[in-house]
Amino acid sequence: MRFVPLLCVMLPIFLVCGCRSVPITYYTLTPAYRSGSTAESGRPAVKAMLVLRSLPAGIDTTQILIRTDDTRFRVEEGGRWVAPLGDELRGALVDALRRQYGIIVVDSARHNDATVPKIDLTVRKFDVAEGSSITLAVDWALSNPGHEPSSSLSCQAELTETSAGSVAAAVAAGQAAVLKLSRALGVAIVASSNGATPIC
Repeated sequence: MRFVPLLCVMLPIFLVCGCRSVPITYYTLTPAYRSGSTAESGRPAVKAMLVLRSLPAGIDTTQILIRTDDTRFRVEEGGRWVAPLGDELRGALVDALRRQYGIIVVDSARHNDATVPKIDLTVRKFDVAEGSSITLAVDWALSNPGHEPSSSLSCQAELTETSAGSVAAAVAAGQAAVLKLSRALGVAIVASSNGATPIC
């Protein structure tokens, strides 16, 4: 009956191996900028509000969801967002607007200046397609009570960036899509602040 002692030795090993979890890597949509990427320090600061109205509830999580086909997603076991996706998107946009255009995004709940331009943003889609691309689809509206009605507009954007098969590549593609969106928002905010007619 030698198999009994052998089983007693091997069983703990099997249990330890079976309980070993997949190492988690945390990702962010805010890239680490290098010198020379910040807007000119001499440029007058522009203030704006950025309100993220909504995004699909199923993706507003720290889990990275990978679309595998038209009807299914899978959870990326080894990857997590640093914060829920809605916070990641807003944080990345706030950072990009500041660095590219010197735009300071203020808290709408605490700011009393009615002349500050305001962006209302609704995310319709943030799809990471397995091994191929990432798509960010949004509706956004600009309003500026301190200027003529021509300073208000409503826009739609669908931005697709290709990516390789790794999660890191997909996150980099997501960063590129957010950066493109921030450029559109930044141009419109600056135009509205200067009394010009903004465009999508």
